[in-house]
Parts: sequence; structure tokens; C-alpha cells
Amino acid sequence: MRVRPRCTRSAGILVLWPLFLSLACSSPRQFDANPGIYDFMPPEGLLSVKTAIMDTGARDPVALEAGLRSLTSDFPFHLPLAFALQDAELLLLGIGREVRGVGPPDAATGVQAALSGAYRRRAEAAPDPVRLVLAARLEADREVAIALLVRAQRIDQQCIWAHYGRAHRLYAQGDFPGARAALDAALAIDSGHPSVLRLEASVLVRAGEDRSALAVLDYWLDVTEASPFVDRLARDQALVDQGILLVRTGQPEECLDSLEDVDANQAELARRLSAVRCAALADLGEIDRALDVAAEALAEFPGEVLASLHRALLLERADEGSTGSLAEERQQAWQAVLDAIRAEKVTDTGEQPLSTGGDDSLALGSLLVELATRARLARSAVGARDTP
Repeated sequence: MRVRPRCTRSAGILVLWPLFLSLACSSPRQFDANPGIYDFMPPEGLLSVKTAIMDTGARDPVALEAGLRSLTSDFPFHLPLAFALQDAELLLLGIGREVRGVGPPDAATGVQAALSGAYRRRAEAAPDPVRLVLAARLEADREVAIALLVRAQRIDQQCIWAHYGRAHRLYAQGDFPGARAALDAALAIDSGHPSVLRLEASVLVRAGEDRSALAVLDYWLDVTEASPFVDRLARDQALVDQGILLVRTGQPEECLDSLEDVDANQAELARRLSAVRCAALADLGEIDRALDVAAEALAEFPGEVLASLHRALLLERADEGSTGSLAEERQQAWQAVLDAIRAEKVTDTGEQPLSTGGDDSLALGSLLVELATRARLARSAVGARDTP
């Protein structure tokens, strides 16, 4: 059960009440893992999964799928294992292989849609929590997915993955109170469930509770370190998120230490990693090092908005004994930010109209950055002209 500090009044300790209150309400949150039938697996089972995913999977996707399918016979209720099997099936369909009667889809259908239909039919034919959750996981329509998850909950209120799935879908569509309620229901079942806690960290950040989110993320990184169901990319993304939270909570040195373990082979991850390193170094006052990181990011990703913005902001904090060349460099840096924003607008065709419920916060953020950049360019132009 989830443990939170509770503060209750006692007539006998009124004088000490303020001290008691501060101590009781600052107690660290407890994470008590209580895996149920949908998550529990003995050590020998985990070892078999690790062998299948990390050894066989890298060499032979056909053998990976066969190995995972064999393990699902031994652990028919274990949903993380079933998710891994789904991913292996998607991989096989993507390379033109047939999977349990589902042939390679045509270009119009798509791999996930083809497999989703098969799982949906199985769930409708013999509905149980496992089949319903698996069908919901692949379902593209959020409302249909949520309906499947609600059916799973009605069959078994202790199916934590049904609550988690609802929380995930509600969070994605912007229903944050609904997502929080679904998370609380899941945490009441298992307060140490890794996937539930990973999503809760995002919800806490959204609510401005950075320190609570950091504690949750620290726990997640600890308990998933040896998990065969959490790949390296997921852990690297979490480490970068941890770095962001460390900077935001005034711990830039710890941030830089944690980022040393990140393997940024994926482009988007590399961009985020550079941005967080820049922020941490700037927070430490190491502007020259931060500028070097920003320059490296721009060399790897020319015209990238965030790296351009970081460089411009860092130049503003450079030695205030501004020479003419520094003032001109600052102006050029802000112009580069504006050029990067305009180039991104031309190439971005993925914006959704507000009527679809899409999140337009990034587009609004870009607009605000553009307006601020134009204003800064105007000021720096005047400064450059006035510099002897």
C-alpha cells in the first residue's frame, strides 16, 4: 500500500505540534513493490527472458519471437512478457514475415493496424484482462482503447495494467485529473510498480512537483537497472529526464555526473542531452564550457532551434566587458535563432488543429521564443551601433 506522511492532532502535544508537523510531513515517500499475477516472475524466468531478448533478439528476430512465445506458455498472465512478444511480432511483420495468421500488411494498412485487428478479434472472442489490455495497447483509437481497458477493470479490479493503460491514454489526451485518478488506483494496488511510477513522474512534473518527481525517477532507475523489459534507450531517456530535474532543483553538479552514463546514439536523445548539459554548465557559471557544448550540438544538428537559443542566451552571459566583436556575435546568434525557427516552421507539417484536442503548447512556445528573439535582435542592433 502507498505510504504517505499523515498529520493528526493530539491534545497532549500541542506545544510540540509545529515541530512534529514539520517532521512528520517531510517523511520520505515509501515505495513498496507488491507485484501481482500480471507482473510476478521468478528469477529463473527473468533470466530466460533476458537471454531471449538480449542474446537471441540481437541476432535472429524469428528466434526471438519463438522464444518469447514459448515463455508466454509458462507465464500466461505476465503482461510485460506479452508486451515484449507483441513488439517482436511487430518487428517480424515489418520485415515481411507472417505472424500467427497475420500476413505482412500492405502500405495502406500498416504493421500496427494489422496486428491490432488480430488482437482485438481475440479479445472479443474470449475477453479476459490479458487479452483486453493487449488489444488496447495496440489500438490507435484512444476511446476504443479506454473502453477495452475499462472492460478489463470490470473483470479484475486488481489488474494494474488496466489502470495504468487508462492513465497513459488520459494523460496523452490532456485529461490530467483523470490520469492522476487512474494512477492513484494503480498505486493502491502496487505502490512500487515501475511503469506506473515512470508515468507518475511525468504527471508530477506537469504539476510542478519537481522534487517528488525526482524521487520517483530515482527509484525507477534503481529498480529497472537489471530488468529485461526496460531497454537501454528507455533508461537513457530517464537519465536525461533526471538531469533536467536535477538542474531544476538546484543540483547541476549531480546532473552532469548522472549524464555521464547516457549513450546518446539516438538523434532526439542527443539533442536533449546537449540542452541539459548546457543548462547545468550555465547554472554552474561555466559559460565557456556551455558554449562549447552548444557549438558541438550545432555542428551535429545545424539549425537546431534549442541549441541556437542556448548559444544566444549563453553569449548574453559572456564577459560583460563587451567588445564590438562580442556584441556583433550576440546579434548574429539571435539572428540564427530566428532563422532556425522560421526553417522549422517551413518543414513542420505535423501540427494538428485545436479541434482535434492536440497539444499546441510547443507551437505556442515557438511563437513566444520568436517574438522574444525579434525584440532581442532589435536591442542588440542598437547596442552594436553604439559600441565604439
